[in-house]
Amino acid sequence: MAEQTSPVWAFHNPVALRFGVGCARGQAAALPPGPRLLVTTRGMVKRGMVQRLLADLGNAEGWEILDAVTTNPEVSALESHRAALKAKKFAALVSFGGGSAVDTAKVLSILLGAPDDFDLRAHLEGKVPMPDVPPVPHYAIPTTSGTGAEVTPFATVWATAEGKKFSFASPRLFPKAAWLDPDYTTEVDRSVTVSTGLDAFSQALESAWNRNANPYTLMIATRSAALSYRALQSIPAWPISLQTRAELMEASLLAGLAISHTRTALAHSMSYPITAHYGVPHGLACGYTLSELYRYNLAVDDGRFEPLARAVAGCGREQFADAIDALLVKIGVPELMASYMPDLAVAAKHAPEMFTKGRADNNLRAADVPEIAQLLKDVAARFAQFPRS
Repeated sequence: MAEQTSPVWAFHNPVALRFGVGCARGQAAALPPGPRLLVTTRGMVKRGMVQRLLADLGNAEGWEILDAVTTNPEVSALESHRAALKAKKFAALVSFGGGSAVDTAKVLSILLGAPDDFDLRAHLEGKVPMPDVPPVPHYAIPTTSGTGAEVTPFATVWATAEGKKFSFASPRLFPKAAWLDPDYTTEVDRSVTVSTGLDAFSQALESAWNRNANPYTLMIATRSAALSYRALQSIPAWPISLQTRAELMEASLLAGLAISHTRTALAHSMSYPITAHYGVPHGLACGYTLSELYRYNLAVDDGRFEPLARAVAGCGREQFADAIDALLVKIGVPELMASYMPDLAVAAKHAPEMFTKGRADNNLRAADVPEIAQLLKDVAARFAQFPRS
C-alpha cells in the first residue's frame, strides 16, 4: 500500500498590508504620481472623515472625490461613474469606506482602463470575458470591519430591481495595498458594527467548513472567528473600546485573507436572496443561519470542528452550535431579523434561488433545494424559541 501523505496546497495574497492606529499617515507618498480618485460616500464627506483622511495621508492636492457610493453597488451606477470619469486618466484609486466603497473602487479600477466597448453587464452574465488590461492601481482603506474586501479578488455587484446579485471576480481585482486603521471605525454605529462583525464571523466559519480549506486557511479562519466571537460579546456594553474595534478589524482582515483562497460557502449563497427580497443587511443575512449550518456540516466532520470549537468558544464540537446561538441572542440578532422579516419561515420559498455558483458548491457538505428549505425552516423554529429583550 502506498504511504498516505497530505495533499498539496498553496496560498497567495498579493496585497501589501499596514495595520494599526495611524498606519495611513504619510502614505500619499506611496501613491503613484498623477491624478487620484477617492471613492467614498457622501456621509464620509459630511462627517469630515474625508478631510481627516487627506490630512493623514499628507497630501490634499490632486484629488477628485467620487462620493456617490451606496450600499450594494448597482451595475447601472457603476457604468454611470465610468462614463463620467473615463477621460480623466487617474494614476491611482483610493477607496475609503465599507465594503461597498471598496467594491466600487475594484470595479472602477477595471472599467477605467477597459476599452470603451467593454460591457460590464454582459461580462457579469458570462457573455464576454474581462478585458486583458492592467487595472488602475487601487489602495483600500476600510472603515468598517466585516467584508475583508481589501484583500480579496471579488466584488459584489447588484441589479436590485431584478433581484439579482453578481460576483465580479479576477486576480486583477486585488488592491495593490490596504491600510487598516481601527481609529477610522470609531464612528460606525451599533447596528452596522453587528452586521459587519457577523459578516466577518460568517466568512471565517464558512472558510473553515469549506472544501477548499487547507492548513493555512484553517489557521487564519480559526483566529479570525475567535477574534469576532470575543469582540462581538462586547456589543451589549456599547459603546465598545478602540481595542475591541481593533480586534474586529483584525478578524475581518484575516477572514478576508482566508476567503481570498477558499471563497465563502452556503451562508453567503443563501443570504443573497434574503438581502435582495427583504433588504436584510448583508452580514445579518449571512450570520443568522450560522448555527444551523454548523449543525448541518457537523454530519460530515473530518476532524476540523473540534479544534475550531475549542479555539473559538472554549467548548466541544457538539456544544459549538449552542454557543453560536447564545452569541446571536446576546447581540440582538433575533430582534434585528424580526424588524426585516417577522416570519423567518418565508425564506424557505426562496431556496431555489440560493445556489450561487462558486459559493454553495464550496460547502463541506453538499446541499439540495429541499435541504436548504428545511435548514431555513429549522432556523425559523429555533429563532421562535429564543428569548427576546
